[in-house]
Amino acid sequence: MERKPCSQRIWPIIAGTPHRVDYISALGVKTRILVAGSRQRAVIVLVPPLFLTLDTFLYVLPELTESYFVVTYDKPGRGFSEKASFPQTVSFLANHLISLLDELGIRDLPIVLSGSGFGGWVVARAASTGRLGNVRGLILNNPGNPRPHVIDGLRRANLQEVEEGSLEAARNGFRRLLSSEDYLNDDLVCIRYATHLLFGREPLLARKNIEYCLNAFRSEEDSWDRDWVEAIKIPTLIIWSSQNKIDHLSDYDTFINRLPRVTLKIIEGGMLPQIEQPRLFVSLHRDFIEEVLKDGS
Repeated sequence: MERKPCSQRIWPIIAGTPHRVDYISALGVKTRILVAGSRQRAVIVLVPPLFLTLDTFLYVLPELTESYFVVTYDKPGRGFSEKASFPQTVSFLANHLISLLDELGIRDLPIVLSGSGFGGWVVARAASTGRLGNVRGLILNNPGNPRPHVIDGLRRANLQEVEEGSLEAARNGFRRLLSSEDYLNDDLVCIRYATHLLFGREPLLARKNIEYCLNAFRSEEDSWDRDWVEAIKIPTLIIWSSQNKIDHLSDYDTFINRLPRVTLKIIEGGMLPQIEQPRLFVSLHRDFIEEVLKDGS
């Protein structure tokens, strides 16, 4: 049976959840944001993987907003936020996150930063600055720090996706992150297609945007450098998926050992438990948040 593009819908998942989608300027970048829930208990900030969007978190919003105020956004150069006009290091993206939270005026509640994939790298860097004094905990879901040959593979795959410019190419981009075809969602595929190929009529600009976004991996300062990693003193939960097709857990041994208050949780499945196992994703976050709140860290 022929697949019907965009036949699945994900936004109705949060139809009954108080939320707002908007744009704000952070470090001068027009940034797409979603805020959901009411300001109670704590704020949880969800940062998407490398080229994915805030839409990947819709599965988990209804349950998370039962207890927490949730903020998620499209990073500069990704999704529906303003495209990159210059190379972006992880330090820049961390400063952008800090600026975004300042613009939202979130200072009255404890904050937990949660980043998936490359987003984990960004939240860790932001936490290391000490400029967010109310951050109580850090959750890194399959955090990004790929080896050079992996980056070369990501570059080739994403450039090929743009050059091919088809829904099937966007679908293949998602397949790399999931453990099974069963978790492919046509709606998310269409969003990836629409955002990753936003310059579809201008492929040169699309390729340049990809290069700018991947530039962060070239900076030795940003690559889980000892000086800033050891500055992270807050409790940290690392979630690692058994079918991570991009990184190896052994690549993080040194990084994990530099964190004074770290817990490692290995789970089954692919790199996007927020899609494959939303209930597990929520329970891991809730248990961690309640523990750090109780601890008063």
